[in-house]
Amino acid sequence: RMIGVSLDVTKWKEAENELRCNREIALHFSAQLAALHEVTNQLSKAESSDDLCRQAVQLGRLRLGFDRVGIWFIEDHLGIMRGSFGTNEQGEMRDERRAQVPFRQQGLAWRVFSHKEPMALVEHGLLYDSEGQVVGQGDNAVAALWDGDKVIGVISIDNLFTQRPITEHQLEVLRLYATTLGHLVTRKWAEE
Repeated sequence: RMIGVSLDVTKWKEAENELRCNREIALHFSAQLAALHEVTNQLSKAESSDDLCRQAVQLGRLRLGFDRVGIWFIEDHLGIMRGSFGTNEQGEMRDERRAQVPFRQQGLAWRVFSHKEPMALVEHGLLYDSEGQVVGQGDNAVAALWDGDKVIGVISIDNLFTQRPITEHQLEVLRLYATTLGHLVTRKWAEE
């Protein structure tokens, strides 16, 4: 009887711990969604498309908790991706508007663009800077910036600093952020 009671208590404690963990995850996700709403409101007040992209990188790091963030626009007819703003290897904002990289039929951005996937993730891969130099290893996720049903660019995040795995909830926040950002950028371009 003592062993049976002990086993029952152990299972009960394990279930209680799992429930507590699930509650904490749900609360964190809810807080991230609320932060995303606030970020969207801030971004809608941007004065230019450059200001919008700069703020999107800053707020993605500070309010949404992404390690490194970069925004790239696809110019498929030229075979390039054009930079915008991003985060360098020290966690500082970097102006990448003069950066251009070949847009090849490989990698996460190509997969998102060619298959019109909302996002793609690579776990435990090489991480690069805006010039294509390897800066470390970790997880990298890319989400599509949409103009209607056309992919116009990508927002990229990685876990270079924390090395914590990118979670399903973070991917969902990234997808929602990219969708919102695509809409805001195309609207700002039309205004400009």
